[in-house]
Amino acid sequence: IRGDDRDNPVLLILHGGPGWPNAIFTPTLRSWEKHFTVVQWYQRGVSKTLSHNGKAASGELSFERTVSDAIEVTEFLRHHLRKDKVIVLAESMGTLAGVPLVKRRPELFYAYVGTDQYIDMARNEVLSYQMTLERVPAAGNSKAVAALEKIGADPSRWDVRAWNVKMGWTFKTDPVTPNLDRKLLLPLTLSSPTYTLRDIYHLGVGFTFAKAQLFEQLMAYDVRQESARFEVPFFLFQGESDVVTLTTLAEQYLAEVKAPT
Repeated sequence: IRGDDRDNPVLLILHGGPGWPNAIFTPTLRSWEKHFTVVQWYQRGVSKTLSHNGKAASGELSFERTVSDAIEVTEFLRHHLRKDKVIVLAESMGTLAGVPLVKRRPELFYAYVGTDQYIDMARNEVLSYQMTLERVPAAGNSKAVAALEKIGADPSRWDVRAWNVKMGWTFKTDPVTPNLDRKLLLPLTLSSPTYTLRDIYHLGVGFTFAKAQLFEQLMAYDVRQESARFEVPFFLFQGESDVVTLTTLAEQYLAEVKAPT
């Protein structure tokens, strides 16, 4: 929990991954702390929470359980920081919990803010796979073509390993920020002043643990299974050239959303 002024509104961040906390971005989000009290929450079975409690205490992970946990965290923040409501910022896989969270308990939140918003996971992965497969020949990478063709174009037939193959080549061939994981995420993690070597170890363990437990749920996700009507203001911030969470799908969904703002 970081910020310059306790009178500022509280921003609760639901990280994605699944299993990859956003706390590594704390140094780059320093300017936010002038305007918000920024709360980075390590979810169940993830990173420092995993380090403190272990896998056994984490139990079975689910997005439904993340929603319940997030309600508890929000209630704690309201009491601890003396606020009636908070703003929730859901990022990437965090959006799978963020949308049902504000629908279940709208009275707890001033607004929903989504970034890297997932809409229809199956459709997202079909299109992302096609885009990745189109990019790799231009890079002259026959190894990538072979790896992608081996897993096939049907996400319903993928396991976690196959999805990792697709995601790996998507990151490597991102036209705007190639090798984002190695060039940005890894250096931020290794240089984080809040991470010990033990924390970094558990970051990797939690990332693998969460992906394995949540894979089937995330691949079945479609935000349209719920109503597009929200009782709180609804905002989306999406990268124009996002090749992981596709902006075209987010734009289509935003056109369907009914919200106060």
